[in-house]
Amino acid sequence: MPHFQELEQKDDLERKIQEGEHKFQQFLRHQISPELTAGQQMLLVKDYRSIQSHTKDEGRNHLVGSVVCTDRLLLFEHEILEDTLSQEDIIALMCPSECRSSKANPVVDEIVFNFLTLRLSHCREALVEKESLFGNKQARLNKCFYKARVEDDLSHSWQQFLNIFDPLHTGCISLKQILRSGLICPEVAQFMCHQVGNGHMFCRNDFLAEMTKISKRR
Repeated sequence: MPHFQELEQKDDLERKIQEGEHKFQQFLRHQISPELTAGQQMLLVKDYRSIQSHTKDEGRNHLVGSVVCTDRLLLFEHEILEDTLSQEDIIALMCPSECRSSKANPVVDEIVFNFLTLRLSHCREALVEKESLFGNKQARLNKCFYKARVEDDLSHSWQQFLNIFDPLHTGCISLKQILRSGLICPEVAQFMCHQVGNGHMFCRNDFLAEMTKISKRR
């Protein structure tokens, strides 16, 4: 008979699958979103300058209460007050969810796609294995314990992805760095940081370890 802990683990896997499917749909919607026009970009910068001016005068309450302030912009209160955000940063952070702030990056899109789909597969297989404990014989998987080594081209693509967000090779990538780039939709960026790191950042080595695991490599 399955233990209560195993029931909890099964419920947790079902929740992770549901969340992963939702993030994947957000990723796909972002893929087909139109890029901001030059005119739209200028309007966003204008709105930002107004937010910045009032925030300096009135403090965080204005930033929180602003109708044009995005949730991700709230993470950058210090940068707003110190005026350290570039115009590209501003456009990425002010961009509405139905648009892309910049052109797609094929390397980033491919790795994020792989991360989301492979992680979903990993969770689904774990759920099938867990369900077999509840008498669902059809749920049992024929496990293959052999794991191939990570191929050079696969390893190279992972490093390319990391280098885009960590060009100085500090070893860590923060949520803020990803949001400022505008290359990954904010919801998926936050999801990745929570899954691989502490929600605010993740380490290169932890990302590589996660990709190796869900790719069934060694």
